[in-house]
Amino acid sequence: MSQNLSFDDVLDDLMLEEETPSHEALVRWQKRYPQYRKQLADYFAAWAIQEAYAAGQQRTHIDEEKLVQRGVDHAMETLRKQGRLLPADYNPSVNPFDQQVLAAVYALHGQGYPVNIGEKVGEMSGSRPMLGTVLMSLNRLESKYLVSGREITADGPESPERKTGRFFTVTLAGERVLEHVKETSPAVARFLADFA
Repeated sequence: MSQNLSFDDVLDDLMLEEETPSHEALVRWQKRYPQYRKQLADYFAAWAIQEAYAAGQQRTHIDEEKLVQRGVDHAMETLRKQGRLLPADYNPSVNPFDQQVLAAVYALHGQGYPVNIGEKVGEMSGSRPMLGTVLMSLNRLESKYLVSGREITADGPESPERKTGRFFTVTLAGERVLEHVKETSPAVARFLADFA
């Protein structure tokens, strides 16, 4: 009769009789069902690993305070990058070229990447800047929390030549600086006629 049982039937019986995996139990079951010797050894090994893992999980201490602090630190850094934690009167000095780059980033409404930002600056100033100059300006603006860059992967047909890109948006602090720039720079004021 034991020769006609499937391995699943043997496992059903095994689980009813055995509480934990042990070497003695394995030997006993291999003698009873020699045709499943290897499958039983594999099953007992997996069962023992699972039991050991479950026992280890119960002893693991989770430092909830540390996890919460890491979450808060991450959120605060995100807010800093977005320019939301700066004082209301934060108004760093921005050179005229960076002002134009900031205005171009704003005008592109989150779709600004270095090439089209440079094109917008060219529209504003009458001469298109070199890409390296635009990149350095974006780095300065990002370090002052006036713009925020994010990586985007473009898989769609709208941009088959560019697989990934860094897109920039103006932060809240950047918008406050733009308010001041619009009052002092006629070129930016003309370019950002819709900026409130």
